[in-house]
Amino acid sequence: MKTIKFVGLFLIILGCNNKNTEIKEQESKRKIKSIVEVSYYGIEKFGKVEKTDKISEDKTIYDVNGNIIEEESIHTSNKSFDFKNSYIYNDKNEKIEFTYENEDGKGINTYSYNDNGDVIEENECDSSKNLKYRIIHNYTYGIDKEKEDIINYYNKDGALLGRRVCKFDKNGNKIEDSNYYADGSVYNKTICVFDGKDNLIEENIINPRKLFSSEANKRIDSRYPESYIYPSKTIYEYDDKNQNIKKTYFSVNNPSDKPSEYIMKYDNLGNKIEENYFDYENNYGNKFIFKYDKNNNEIERNMFDRYNNLKSKQISKYDKYNNIIEYIIYFIEENETEIRITERDIEYY
Repeated sequence: MKTIKFVGLFLIILGCNNKNTEIKEQESKRKIKSIVEVSYYGIEKFGKVEKTDKISEDKTIYDVNGNIIEEESIHTSNKSFDFKNSYIYNDKNEKIEFTYENEDGKGINTYSYNDNGDVIEENECDSSKNLKYRIIHNYTYGIDKEKEDIINYYNKDGALLGRRVCKFDKNGNKIEDSNYYADGSVYNKTICVFDGKDNLIEENIINPRKLFSSEANKRIDSRYPESYIYPSKTIYEYDDKNQNIKKTYFSVNNPSDKPSEYIMKYDNLGNKIEENYFDYENNYGNKFIFKYDKNNNEIERNMFDRYNNLKSKQISKYDKYNNIIEYIIYFIEENETEIRITERDIEYY
């Protein structure tokens, strides 16, 4: 079977979140004990989709507070994606230990916190608890609840690898995220502007490093590969319901380039029903159409190219608690369609 490849982009360091909180998985809104998710390739016969080869199996276990305590992923063919993680929390639901196992080996990360619940120290160790990296946080709190977090990254010998400085406004919005090499030069920086309703309205990414360089050994955190994030400005627009209806991306390196735009539409219940992407410079675009059931669960997602050809379709089913128990994705490329079926067995407390 020919596999259609899809690439995801992960920005490890930069980004402005609306709040200084971690967004939990949708399932945590219910008291879920475990989720077992199994994915298969599929084939359509006589108008019905049937499972064929198994792709992967993922298992996630939660405690009664909704915290993930174990997760494991096993893949049939590409074993490089396999991993096994476990987490330990204190009585304040703060993560204090993270144990992992993947193709790169095994390790243990530990965390400690101050009285405000902010992490003040992170230690990354090997499986024998020998220190590999240490991260120290130094906070400054303002009288109006604004906050600055200066994060220093050290190797096992105590040598400084780099520094990150995060600034938050009184509502917990991250307004600045700056990363520096050990010599004090800027690696990259993001500056964000919020309106009076805490909506992100402008995001500026500044990166003076215009090319890959031999300075990889001086990067902000040597655990991660050197990456380049293009300087840019993004403008966000909202309607009177605080729904993001437009996002415009401008290139800073090439100001003459035409901008890229995302335009969103919503129904009367606030569900996003359409998203259009336009890359005017490269004459590229696509469109997503979303459908929902009576409980506002997304049951269908269709992606079209700029010529209005259907490129992918996802159909989802939910249990009585409005959690996904099955979804089927059709990847359509020219005259070939790849089908993937994912079944989710959810156990509740």
